[in-house]
Amino acid sequence: MNLSNKMTCYPSKIVSSLVPLPDSAFWHFRLGHLSFSRMKSLQSMFPFVHVDSKATCDVCHFAKHRKLPFP
Repeated sequence: MNLSNKMTCYPSKIVSSLVPLPDSAFWHFRLGHLSFSRMKSLQSMFPFVHVDSKATCDVCHFAKHRKLPFP
């Protein structure tokens, strides 16, 4: 399978690997979507961890939604 064939089979994987990720989001995703307060306490122990108070995570937002019962 050549590279052009891979690009047609999995375009979303190739595109998602090229999108830059902010440092604050990197640690949030890498550590299992930690809360803001836990990220701040982690930052106090490890100063290289960046925390953005204005950033919102779509995954965390949708995970808190309640599902309606399905009859």
